[in-house]
Amino acid sequence: EDGALCEAFGVWQLKSRNGEDKMGIVRSTFIISPNGDILKSWDKVAVGGHVDEVLEAVQAL
Repeated sequence: EDGALCEAFGVWQLKSRNGEDKMGIVRSTFIISPNGDILKSWDKVAVGGHVDEVLEAVQAL
């Protein structure tokens, strides 16, 4: 609710859309280990084909 998690993961950033700058969430993906370590991350994710990239990364672990 307060945005603390977004701040902690660095996904709350200034974004520009239609010539207007405002804060928003950058579409991101994280692979997090059971003990909470970030094993892999992607930011500014484009949806098309991304699931295959994530699956490949998970299978390589």
